[in-house]
Amino acid sequence: MNSNKIKLYIVDPNTTFITTIEGLFFEKDEFGINVIGSSTTNSAFEQDRKKIPQADIYIVSANLPDGTGIKIVEFLKKNSVTASKPIIFTIDKQTRNHATIARQRGVNKIFQKPFSIKELIQSIYTLTGSPLAESQSTPLAPETKPTSTKLVTRDSKPPQKKDKEAGSIFRPAPPTPPSPFKSSQKVKETKEEKKATKTPEKEIQNPFKTNKQDDLFNKIENNPLLNIQEVDTANDHQSNQAVKTIVTFTSVSSTGKTSLLVNVAYAIRKYAKIKPKICLLDLNLLFPSVAFHFLNNELKLARRDIYDISADLNYLNEDLLMEALTYHKPSGIYMLNTPAETEFIHKIGTIKAEQIERILVHLRDIFDVILIDTSNAITEDLVLFPMQFADKNLVVLEPNYLNVVGVNKFFYVLNRLEDSMKEPIISKTHILLNKETRNKSIYSDTARDFLYDKKFIARVPEDPKFIDFANKGKFIVDSDSIATSSIIDLANFIYPINPKDEKRKSKFPIFKK
Repeated sequence: MNSNKIKLYIVDPNTTFITTIEGLFFEKDEFGINVIGSSTTNSAFEQDRKKIPQADIYIVSANLPDGTGIKIVEFLKKNSVTASKPIIFTIDKQTRNHATIARQRGVNKIFQKPFSIKELIQSIYTLTGSPLAESQSTPLAPETKPTSTKLVTRDSKPPQKKDKEAGSIFRPAPPTPPSPFKSSQKVKETKEEKKATKTPEKEIQNPFKTNKQDDLFNKIENNPLLNIQEVDTANDHQSNQAVKTIVTFTSVSSTGKTSLLVNVAYAIRKYAKIKPKICLLDLNLLFPSVAFHFLNNELKLARRDIYDISADLNYLNEDLLMEALTYHKPSGIYMLNTPAETEFIHKIGTIKAEQIERILVHLRDIFDVILIDTSNAITEDLVLFPMQFADKNLVVLEPNYLNVVGVNKFFYVLNRLEDSMKEPIISKTHILLNKETRNKSIYSDTARDFLYDKKFIARVPEDPKFIDFANKGKFIVDSDSIATSSIIDLANFIYPINPKDEKRKSKFPIFKK
């Protein structure tokens, strides 16, 4: 074994992914990379104490059977031997919201599956300062050697265009763009001088990359080890599992959003073929009200609360979190215990974005659907951070002008946050109209003019019986209410329950304009 090779360690739940990369580098000195170890779980990785410190770089998956890859990133960064070593973090559509946390924890590069194996190899070279790394902008002259070992982060390169047709973990690498290496000044030259000074194209290349390696790069995407069906088959069983999704419900005033959230959760549990595990998180810490929508005698009350589990994040685990969950037995819905008693008001300021971040990471490991009820303090971290972390954001408004103006300001705040974080937020934020009647509505053109060209994803009719149902701890989805159809449609937007037509019938058409 060549001791000068880059030592790579892989942590991924897909054994096919691991064996594919191992086989790619096996007995191929031209690549200069050797996989020295691998694990498929958090616990297996932490027990591999011999190989972990030997690695030069790590590839860590966001999704692992016994937790998230964030735990491994934190483990590596806290260890003095591995703290400075680069980490490549892999995500997929279900774990893409882990990217922000991963960067904050010190990850150097993030790839979303499927990705190009060639780009992966090039990133390994760049992050480890290998002389095999190619220049990304200007070709290297024959006498030039790369001297920089600056770590490359996800933001250091323009975002890659998503490959919608990709069917595997790997996708073909994009064609190499033409070199921008051109002279900016016009120089008069004779034909002889041009001929004498013209450098053959093949000479402007990386002198450290051999022809044999170049041939391997050209063939790498068609390597039989990267069999698309083989890689996909390993994850086929996941298609029958519940989709992971986190959604926030936010408003700028009292709009009935909490009642909507609870009924949407109930509709998902009632109509989904594969019953997802649902957790409700009430972050309106001053006036938490989610639990009041359920009959107290139907609840199995939690032994701890959100303040208990946030006191020391180093001790937060699944067992401790389960002790802070209240369970509604008839519906199968869980709620994180956010106590509403007056005595807890002085603790509200102790809950920060960091605590909510860690709680959400753990909740995502346990649950399939997490619905978050936020306050109307639109500039506070407990509103903005969950919206940044979530897969979808729903802003609820009533059909009145003041609500429209308030939501317009809210989108302005989101736009500023998006600019500073370089993360898409507005594109995953949607608006819905609640309590709509024939006499109270909002024209779609009005909404688009004020609300960043957004359309209503749902219009929920006002039903006077809604309050009566909420006061009695009942769900209006169980009734023949005129709002039932829209609530089920909203539930289907959040989680694919595919309701039957007879369940979606409305007593009269929604008042779209």
